[in-house]
Amino acid sequence: MTDDPFATLGVSRDASEEEIRAAYKRLAKALHPDVRPDDPDAAAKFRKIREAYQRARSLRAGRAESRGPQRRASEARTEGERRREDLKEVFEEVLKTKRREYEARRPTRRPTASKEARGRSEGIVRVPFEAAVKGGEHFLEVERDGRPVSRMKVSLPAGLSDGELLRIEGTIFRAEVGHHEFLRREDDHVILDLPLTIAELTLGADVVVPTVDGLVELVVPAGTRPGHRLRLRNKGVSGRGDQFCVVDLVLPDLRKGSVRGALEALDGEDDRSPRPWDPSGAATGTRLF
Repeated sequence: MTDDPFATLGVSRDASEEEIRAAYKRLAKALHPDVRPDDPDAAAKFRKIREAYQRARSLRAGRAESRGPQRRASEARTEGERRREDLKEVFEEVLKTKRREYEARRPTRRPTASKEARGRSEGIVRVPFEAAVKGGEHFLEVERDGRPVSRMKVSLPAGLSDGELLRIEGTIFRAEVGHHEFLRREDDHVILDLPLTIAELTLGADVVVPTVDGLVELVVPAGTRPGHRLRLRNKGVSGRGDQFCVVDLVLPDLRKGSVRGALEALDGEDDRSPRPWDPSGAATGTRLF
């Protein structure tokens, strides 16, 4: 790819802001690492597209400055709003793609429940994960004898668990709660395993995460440690629970020489040992006792 951000995005240098934005979204969706898991260079390509988008918009904004305050006012939107909107749209599209792939390969899950529940229930009602967490009225698929019967309007309690019995129009049905691709339940709380890079953990970051209400932005404080739980309040079982994002460190690909070199240079900047029992103040590898 060229260093010209407009050429990288495939647009002319006099392209409008909407044309630049549309080109970025198209390329970002196509080159996102989650969409191209077998491409070792996907992350670098995605990063270059994002940097080109930022540079192209900055250059265009510079030209807009010369057109006077009236033109600037007509185009006024904060950089933060635009960045969040663009990032959210890209991640929503990626999540949709991953969900379709997951549903296509997911085997049919047979109902499981206690003997008592199997004896008492007369059918199955399939409940999406989000509906089971939030409760409320939903149109759901109802089965009898392993065959779909109809879609019925069902009033669900918040925090419905797999295998619970529901009375629908005088008939007992057993709830089969579906899986979510990224989220899981712990009592009244929703849990998300959140992969973060070394840079994001050390420097802090704003990241987009899925919840039962859709995608939201989460602030990761600088110095966050792996295993820490970041709380999103009121994103669990309605009225009772929260969502916890469990931080997981994703190590960089050391097969790339530039990554290894950067880490070695960083390690050389601080000769202190991270181990409090090391009296030398540095991990020398020498036997001390």
